[in-house]
Amino acid sequence: MKKFTTIKTLLVGLCAMGAMSAWAADPDLENDYTLVKSVSWGGADAVSIAASGACAYTAWETGNQKQQALTILTAPEDAAGWIAMQGWTDGSGKGWWNRSGQSLYCVNAQRSAAVFGEDLTTGWLVVFECKGNASAGLTLTNGAGNPDGTFNYAVSEDGKKYFCTITASENAYVGFCGVKNSQGILKISVYKPNQAVVMSKYTVKFVDMDGNTLKDDAEYDAVGGASVSLTDADKANITKDDVTYIYDNDDSEGVTVAENGSTVVTVKFHAAANFSYTVNEICDGEIVRATEGTSYETATVKVPYRKYNVKDGVLYSKGDTGKEYNYSFSLTEDNLVKSIEYTASTTMTNVVFLSEGEDIEGLTPCNSDNTGIRSSNSASAYASSDTKITTLEPGKYKLHAVIYDASKTPDSHWIFKAGDRQIADLNCTTVNIQELASPEFEVYYETDIIMAKMGGNTMGLDAIYIEKTGDVELPENVTVTITDAGYATYCSEYALDLSGVEAYTATIDGGQVSFVSQTGVVAPGTGLLIKAEAGDVTIPVAAEGAETIADNVLISGTTAPAGSFVLMGSPAVGFYKTKAEFTLGANTAYIAPVASEAREFIALGEATAIKAIETAKQSNEIYNLAGQRVKSAQKGLFIIGGKKVIK
Repeated sequence: MKKFTTIKTLLVGLCAMGAMSAWAADPDLENDYTLVKSVSWGGADAVSIAASGACAYTAWETGNQKQQALTILTAPEDAAGWIAMQGWTDGSGKGWWNRSGQSLYCVNAQRSAAVFGEDLTTGWLVVFECKGNASAGLTLTNGAGNPDGTFNYAVSEDGKKYFCTITASENAYVGFCGVKNSQGILKISVYKPNQAVVMSKYTVKFVDMDGNTLKDDAEYDAVGGASVSLTDADKANITKDDVTYIYDNDDSEGVTVAENGSTVVTVKFHAAANFSYTVNEICDGEIVRATEGTSYETATVKVPYRKYNVKDGVLYSKGDTGKEYNYSFSLTEDNLVKSIEYTASTTMTNVVFLSEGEDIEGLTPCNSDNTGIRSSNSASAYASSDTKITTLEPGKYKLHAVIYDASKTPDSHWIFKAGDRQIADLNCTTVNIQELASPEFEVYYETDIIMAKMGGNTMGLDAIYIEKTGDVELPENVTVTITDAGYATYCSEYALDLSGVEAYTATIDGGQVSFVSQTGVVAPGTGLLIKAEAGDVTIPVAAEGAETIADNVLISGTTAPAGSFVLMGSPAVGFYKTKAEFTLGANTAYIAPVASEAREFIALGEATAIKAIETAKQSNEIYNLAGQRVKSAQKGLFIIGGKKVIK
């Protein structure tokens, strides 16, 4: 296994007389090296970046966790032909950007790059000079924690430079990756040594505190006479026989690499302890949610957090972290406590309900990988059938739904109802998270809020909250106007007391409509057929609601299914409508479809007229929809011989 290591000091090789020259942590670039080429970034003017042609080398991108193909720079001229990049930008997109007076850095993403060239060979130096701490602006290691390329490296005494020593005689390169939106690189230089360099090897052993071997030895290339400095990979946790071992100490301090390759250093690990942790979600200094857990010491813990919290009716929010809603930290001690601070809304101050979709009883959690990455609290849920979300007291409200949709071109509709009444049709058209709000709606009785069947494994309700926008007051009565003596259809948003009114509900079965006399309190949204003389009919509004009448289920579709029938709907209260013809005397009816967005139940007139239609079936007499006998059918819908006929 060939790996490379960090070095703190370097020794240039033997001179003709066998003398050796030792370097300190920062090499003497002026006396021991010759500058071959360099490029500076972040001057008074922004240097344009251009590239053309694929590079033979790839470089590790910490964001996507993979080796990325690179394109060779053609501009700026000083970098042409020996630096390659994964992507570049003018600052409006994602990639490497050189801003005037700043530095070369990555905007809105991690991006990879490499220094390469036929002239790079053993002992040459690639030096990165950074605006701040070098480790904050770029990384030099791959996914295994080793240098990404044929080199080892050291950090300068001031922390602002990386000195990368090439360890290969040919096909040498230095891969690096920029940190997202962080301070970047001021200068990249390549130096060649003024004397020959002697390459050697050394070995690292990995043992537990009793000296037992935990994994195979690692053999590293290094410069003869260099100080040994262990890589992150050397100190990474080791799992053996289901036990995790944590770095404890090593004996590399002061050790230099023997030219004959005999150097051995030992790294010791101890069995990891179990540590506990608590992550608190804080709103205005108060803990509104605490997540507790345990893991092994030094573990990287990811704890999901919610996009929204509520305290005293005020909505508090916490944005995503790199498009994710989880809090990541290293478990460095037992009983570790971390806090997430939320920001209060200045406008959303009367929230009466808040829940994550996955916490609502009856909803099914989505199982797509992306829902656990991008959703609030790292989860969403869908409705496999109509599902109760909560129950609201009387008042005016607005519903806010956070929808997660992983479709490439989302166009999903999310229906919410107050009881049987539709209050929102929310159209999600955004990939991942989109927040949508309903129009203001009114609830006059204690009412269940229902989420209609919708969603699946890749899209669901991420979170939902409801704000109260005002109060409502029940009227004493409602007024139904009947233009001619006979029947009128009516559907109220209130519960009605029908004890003093002749009223009927209707059901349909196999195309046949049956009417049922109603004399008590009916629920809001119940379609009614009311019989009275011409004029206004006053019906008392009931102070308490009633259960929905089983044989008169209000539906929110465009056709009336068998077993239920909507007698009438009012656009003002959001009901769908259905048109029907019926013969009252025979207690039967036929459904006449009309435009789906405008359906209405129409009574044929007085009972006497309808009975006349019934008796006239054999004589082919003609009646209009008002139940009036006419001499001839002109244009429209008529009853001829008891059957509907369209002229």
